[in-house]
Amino acid sequence: MKFLSCVLSAVLFFTADSLLAQSTYINSANDTIVIDGQLNHLQTLSIHQVNTSTDSIVFKWKKVSETLPIGWEASICDNSTCYTSLLDSGITNAVITGDYVFIIIHCTPKINNGIGIIRYAIWDTQQSNHKDTLTFILKVVSNSSYNNLSVNNEKNNWMLYPNPVDDCFKITNLSDKITQLKLVNELGSVENKFHYLISPEKTECEVDVLSLSKGIYFIILETDKKISSKKIIKN
Repeated sequence: MKFLSCVLSAVLFFTADSLLAQSTYINSANDTIVIDGQLNHLQTLSIHQVNTSTDSIVFKWKKVSETLPIGWEASICDNSTCYTSLLDSGITNAVITGDYVFIIIHCTPKINNGIGIIRYAIWDTQQSNHKDTLTFILKVVSNSSYNNLSVNNEKNNWMLYPNPVDDCFKITNLSDKITQLKLVNELGSVENKFHYLISPEKTECEVDVLSLSKGIYFIILETDKKISSKKIIKN
């Protein structure tokens, strides 16, 4: 009986711990947003946190990293306040069941083209051990290239596999011809320790990332019609 009691206690503890570990919200539409922009045009990047619990939630957020080309301006908003800069941390107003809070980045690219990457951690104040990292990516290409590229936020139909990757991955299912491929790390720096081989038809690509360190990277894929991106994890 003593043994059975210990087993039941362990099961109850595990079950309670599992319930506590469940997230009380979801990120909508995802934890990463990528958009294309133009110089001197204000861009808005927004990720929502939908309250899926039965109680009200208050969120805290904290800046993880900020990488912007020289001259770019950016600021952050939540459902409490719109700030004039990328504040280091903050706290939202309470959000009721079924409603949502949001983290919005306002960014105006100036002077230089490039890629801006801003990352913030966010969490339910009652579950500080469960944190999500939100990634906001803004890409600005040269005006001459921009006019010939699709810059809407339509779904990327191309595929990459495997993901996570150990040494090599493939990009397939492209309807347009590849013109350039870049890998950007979480700090916004473009990596050069990789090699890629484009098929003769320029609709498939094999990428060797064996020399890259472990971590999260963003693939910036340029074709003759548009620029798109996806996230990949290097084991």
